[in-house]
Amino acid sequence: MNKIFKIFFLFVVLLCAEDKPNTAWEYEHRFVLKKDEIAKIFITESDVDKNRDETIPEKPYLLKFWWTLFSNKSLITLVNYKDHPYQYVLQQKHKLDRILVPLMPDGKNRFEEQVYLLLVLRGYDKNTKLATIDAYIKDTKRRILAKFEPENKLQE
Repeated sequence: MNKIFKIFFLFVVLLCAEDKPNTAWEYEHRFVLKKDEIAKIFITESDVDKNRDETIPEKPYLLKFWWTLFSNKSLITLVNYKDHPYQYVLQQKHKLDRILVPLMPDGKNRFEEQVYLLLVLRGYDKNTKLATIDAYIKDTKRRILAKFEPENKLQE
């Protein structure tokens, strides 16, 4: 009985230890950045508010991030969204390698209408001094449109 419990526990741990987040993502992008190189994500609301004046063009929000220091397996990352600056320390450990940024307020159904960005540190190459960061956007109701700069795509 004890062996069966151990095998079951090991099976559950292996299922939970996936490297890629286990969600269907509307947008996926891989950034390979040098120190102080700025990555940009332009966020535009896809639904037009009925009370809004149609002659005013819809201005996209800019989310930008960059890293400034890599020390002791930690990457100091700066994020700026809607002119609000944030600083994070990403580490090459599971659950400490990611940043969650809400992009829009939740809708009526909080679970279905969440829109957020997940930045995940994939690695740092000490020889080339490049950091690899994956960006995932969850938006099941298609409330936003996203454009990434620089344009290199996520490749598995």
